[in-house]
Amino acid sequence: MRENNIITAAGVSSGIELGLYLLKEEFGAAVAQEVADKIEYAIDVTKI
Repeated sequence: MRENNIITAAGVSSGIELGLYLLKEEFGAAVAQEVADKIEYAIDVTKI
């Protein structure tokens, strides 16, 4: 959930996706996808 400058997540999977979302926002989708691939988390980061 995002409200202004506060972003929250609950649970393991959503926590991972939150981390990937933050990476995507700061460093771009390519970096976030590389991290997802390295931790073997099957996701298309362009959809988060």
